[in-house]
This record gives sequence, structure tokens and C-alpha cells, in this order.
Amino acid sequence: MLPYRLTLLIRKSVNTFRPTAALLAKFQGVSEPGRAYAMQWADESVHKTASYAELDAGNRMLAEYIASTATKTESILDICCNQGRLLLDLRRRGFTDLYGFDIMGPAIEAFQRNPDYDPRHIHVQHCLAQDYFRDKPEGAFDWAITHGATIELIHPEFDIFSELARTVRKGMVLVLKEDGFRYPRFYRLLHRMNGFEIVKTIQIEDSALIHSVKRSD
Repeated sequence: MLPYRLTLLIRKSVNTFRPTAALLAKFQGVSEPGRAYAMQWADESVHKTASYAELDAGNRMLAEYIASTATKTESILDICCNQGRLLLDLRRRGFTDLYGFDIMGPAIEAFQRNPDYDPRHIHVQHCLAQDYFRDKPEGAFDWAITHGATIELIHPEFDIFSELARTVRKGMVLVLKEDGFRYPRFYRLLHRMNGFEIVKTIQIEDSALIHSVKRSD
């Protein structure tokens, strides 16, 4: 049995360098592994929306960090927003151009029933990341944000960082568990590989807040 650190290194290498992950999925006989795995989040048979209803300490810290980083008229995309707790908090702070998506239908329905949901300023879709980015133009958003088991659960078959590089104009504030969840990656390397420069990192318990800006070159 391989030592844990070596096993983690191998997993992160496979998930970071996508051709290896694609070959592994083909060897395992899995067609579209990203969609197959993600669909377990589509309803509440495994995961409950109630678990993501309230802002915890980490989410509050992220909301405050975003509020001090972005201007209130800049567009912000929340990756896998679930019930929109971050977006609702940002709207209460005066942000006016907010976007999100999630595969969990009951979560999006709960989001849109929230009395603070404002469709003039908050725009959400019920879909997979693979489908959300398909029709988004280059530079669609100023900022991308996320917190808690989102990107870390997206199969590397879908090149999420490439899509973020294409659609994000200014930068990202991502809270990621770098060594955890199903598909750990070398996230800081992926930032650099896709044209983002990391300007600040903050450790939040077992996760890292990674603030990056788009390079101009």
C-alpha cells in the first residue's frame, strides 16, 4: 500500500494534467465521468439542501473579503452556488450584478423562493458546469468565487480552469480544500497555467482562500 502523501501526489497529478484523467476514465469504461458523478447532486437523495442554507464562518469571511475586493457594480459568478447564500449576502451588501449555477434542482428552487432573491440583480441557472459555460461569451464576468466542495468535485474531464480563464476578466477568489474531496489538484499551478497570478492566500481551517488576478500578457 502506497504512503498517503505519495498517493495524494499521484491523484493530484492525474487530476491536474487532464489527458491522464481522460485516459484513466476510458480504461475504466466510464462514458462522460464528469456528468455521471455530478448527477448524484441533482436531487436530495444523497445531499440535503438544508446543509447549505446558512452562512458559516468561512462563508462570512469570504463574503467580507469579496466586498473589500470587488466594486458593487462588477459582475460576480458563484461557481456551484447551491441555495445562493453567498450571492444573497452580497446582494444585501449592495452588489448589483450577480450570477450562479448549480446542478441541485431543489437548491435552486429554494434560492428562487427566498424573499431576498432579486431576479433583477441575481441570475441563476439549474445546470452542470459543463452546460453553464457552453454559451457564455469571453469576458462574461469580472470575478469568479466559490466556497466549499465545488471545483474539488468537478471531474477533470471538464476543464473548469480553462473556462474560467476564458470567461473571467479581472480575477477569482476561490476557497479550496487543496488536498481533499474527490478530485484534488495542484490548484495554484492551475491558476498560473491559465493566466491568473495569485496575489494573496489565506488559510481557513483545512482550506485555502486563493485570490488571483488575470494577467494582462
